[in-house]
Amino acid sequence: ELLLLRPDGYIGFRCKASEPHALGARLHEWFALCSLKARPANAALTAARLADILGAVAELAHRNCRMDFVYFLGRFHVLVLHLPVGIIVALCVLELLSRKGRYRYLVAASPYLWGATALTALVTVLLGFLHFTEGSFTGPSADQHRFFGTVVAVVATGVALLRVSSFSSAYKPLFMPASLVLLVLVSITGHYGGNLTHGSTYLLEYAPQPLRSLAGLAPRRTITSVSTADP
Repeated sequence: ELLLLRPDGYIGFRCKASEPHALGARLHEWFALCSLKARPANAALTAARLADILGAVAELAHRNCRMDFVYFLGRFHVLVLHLPVGIIVALCVLELLSRKGRYRYLVAASPYLWGATALTALVTVLLGFLHFTEGSFTGPSADQHRFFGTVVAVVATGVALLRVSSFSSAYKPLFMPASLVLLVLVSITGHYGGNLTHGSTYLLEYAPQPLRSLAGLAPRRTITSVSTADP
């Protein structure tokens, strides 16, 4: 709340900052009662401008509060993203094993795993887009991570809808290759996500030089004394 005092010491007006229009009107009236009324033209102009500015600031503050909640939800992306990855791995194993006679009974769990894959992928992508609104993720890795993550969710949802449909038997040969495609896609998505978190050279930082050379990385510097540690 904003408390305005008159010059004579009495309380003037009390107004919530969450009501920017009312705040502006109260400020305008307050200025008229204060010492600025000695110059009515300038006082009215100053009061109107300040009221507009503070009203806009109040509105912006409330908008920022809403965005803070979006940022809060978005950061759960880094926690939830492990769910679709683990389920996709389990799905690949199930689809491969269920093709063998002794594990044929596992096929009954396939619709549930496909449904869980689609649900967790969609939630992860939604939280990822909320996370992106913070604005600190830019560059090719960010774009590729967002693109491939979205593809994972779309593919998983499409195949899951087929798997739980009444005509899923007609698409039975599709499910095992589709699970492998998802595994590849989620691996690519994770790679670009790792680039965002750790940098593009994180995996190869301590790799043998032949591997570093294949990746186009220069040899690591060898420090022989403290005086040469800093370039």
